Amino acid sequence: MSPPKHLIEYWKNNPSWPKRYIQTSAELNWMLCGIPHNKEDSLWTPEAVSEFNIFMKKHSKALKKSTIIYRGTSVPSPTMSPLEDVIVNCQYMSTTKSKAIAEEFNWKKKGYVHILHCQRGVRVYDFENDYGDDPVKREQEVLILPGHVLTMVDMKDHTIVWKVSKHK
Repeated sequence: MSPPKHLIEYWKNNPSWPKRYIQTSAELNWMLCGIPHNKEDSLWTPEAVSEFNIFMKKHSKALKKSTIIYRGTSVPSPTMSPLEDVIVNCQYMSTTKSKAIAEEFNWKKKGYVHILHCQRGVRVYDFENDYGDDPVKREQEVLILPGHVLTMVDMKDHTIVWKVSKHK
């Protein structure tokens, strides 16, 4: 079986790696985290993964100062890994500059809002310039690249606070 035709067309007509990621991020992140999925249905070939990783390494930025960003999830873990006090992130983790947006992604207050205190040096990719007039721009999305360490600082009700730092 091949990927859906609309995604094949999208990839053919849109060479932007960030926009391709937005359309098919789950598949890439499943691959990076070793989660079983149907590889025949994916546009994320080993070559595409390699090209995307190269793009992200080239265009992501190391934070120059500590920065707070947010993530809303339906489950307690902010990553595809189980909830633990310390997690090494295996995926490109979608976050937002807006706590209100994160709250929209926490499944109507049944999920979780993660407050991520990103330390200086954490590598991120800000989608700010990729959306143009697309309404999705309101999400203020920022990716945290794989390989960072998330250390739980506090957990109260449906809010979890994390310190995010470079992997040593």
